[in-house]
Amino acid sequence: MKKNIYFYLCAALMTMTLTGCFDDDSSTGYEAIKETTISGIEETYVKTAYVGERLVINPEVKSSYSDEQMNYTWLLLDNSTGNKDKEGNVMEPVVIGNTKNLDYEVALAPGTYQVRLMASAADNGYSVYATTTLTVRTLFSQGFYILKKTADGNTDLDLQTLDGQHGEDLIAQVDGKSLEGSPVSLYPNYLMNYINTDNDKIESTNSVTVTTDRKVINVRRVSDFTSIFSRENICFDEMDADEQPYATTLSPTFGYMMMLTSKGLYNAASSSMSDSSTGQFGMPVSECGGSQYFYIDNVNFGCGAIWDATSHSLKAYNFNYEFSPLCYFDMTGEEQTQNLTNFECLHCGFNALAGTTTGIFVLHDNKTGNRYLYLTEGSFLGVNLSQRIQLPSDSHASRATSYSTNGISASYLYCIDGGKLYAYVFNSGDNSEVELKPEGIPSDETIVYVTNQYWNPTFSPGTPFDYLVVATQKGNSYKLYFYETNGGAPIGKPVMTTTGEGYVKAVRFINDGYDTTDCIFGTQVYNIND
Repeated sequence: MKKNIYFYLCAALMTMTLTGCFDDDSSTGYEAIKETTISGIEETYVKTAYVGERLVINPEVKSSYSDEQMNYTWLLLDNSTGNKDKEGNVMEPVVIGNTKNLDYEVALAPGTYQVRLMASAADNGYSVYATTTLTVRTLFSQGFYILKKTADGNTDLDLQTLDGQHGEDLIAQVDGKSLEGSPVSLYPNYLMNYINTDNDKIESTNSVTVTTDRKVINVRRVSDFTSIFSRENICFDEMDADEQPYATTLSPTFGYMMMLTSKGLYNAASSSMSDSSTGQFGMPVSECGGSQYFYIDNVNFGCGAIWDATSHSLKAYNFNYEFSPLCYFDMTGEEQTQNLTNFECLHCGFNALAGTTTGIFVLHDNKTGNRYLYLTEGSFLGVNLSQRIQLPSDSHASRATSYSTNGISASYLYCIDGGKLYAYVFNSGDNSEVELKPEGIPSDETIVYVTNQYWNPTFSPGTPFDYLVVATQKGNSYKLYFYETNGGAPIGKPVMTTTGEGYVKAVRFINDGYDTTDCIFGTQVYNIND
């Protein structure tokens, strides 16, 4: 299958009106310096930010002065240059080079800038200059976001685009530092409402949400990676000091966004599918203690199930966000799902194969060491427990260090045990497992992470794909392998690989062309869980 090379760039290049300091009058009135001319600079340059691209300019300078008698300064100007900041200080141009030839890594917000070369005589300071326009764009709006733990134990994001471009440490590049704490979760958000502080208007955007174990939540619009929500402004009221955020994502229930924290589930009319709002959340609509282990059944009107990390219980919820203990259809089984004091959740996934919907939880009993597979089934009326299976102690599924659920093409629970990849067939009834052997991974690399990421639209644009993504780790470096699949198994050599620094926690795909019709009519378009 051909790679989709038609990814969208950011929705707008935020072209700035460059005035005032951008006037191009290079006359100095001094005959000596007028003998100096600058050429070899193009009228405009277009670069992509945060992916390691460099602005390289090698001008030709002709002068009666020798190079040793000249000083060179490269300046970067935008539409704020020359204006006063909030403290009343005049904003000066940024110096980006001090040699005749420029080699500058482009790590700038999208927009249009002027780049100016000042060529000055060393003996008297008289100068001439030449200018060019730099247009900066980003690739944030579509691709595979990679949540990772950095070498110093904090949280950042990398990005891999469908055409193979790679950006690293995006949060640190934009903000100057990574998020504090180890990564907890990464979720895509489509059509999220927020107040654009550039114009104080309510707008809608696609975004990604990152949470960390230091109770950090950070929501960034993917057009330019600007932060739009944080712990300080995502709710109308302040979050409790002990409240741990876990996730935000779009639910088909009335087109609302939902947020899960340790205090419960919040919902608000905060997407473009609902009434216009600031996108902020009010009070929790349930007393359920949240976690990052939940799923949304889009096929069945947004019902789902969640691991309540506070009460150590599995809860079901319907499209009205009404919570109840997860039980079998005949309302039995509460003792298997509630108040599991010694249990912790290791995985939650969702499978929508051939029109059926299955939720999957893997729970670990810290007292006995046993692991259990909980399978759920959904309908318009809600979610019920369908099976509880104790995984055999000699199975790879019972010892796995990482899990993922196949979303749309097989009844597989992917498991990593001993650096190898296995598929547990969750609907076989006989605990069957099969080893999967992805091609092209060197023998000295150890598989540490797996996820099934797909784009499965009915109405939304974009070429469909169904990738199995595995990560290997060597020291502080990771490598991701993207495989096409057949019946849930990887086939052939990887269609794409990428490397980066840090430890992979999650991979999520986001597409800037998501169509709300897919949400309204219950299509399982993309995966939000591993």
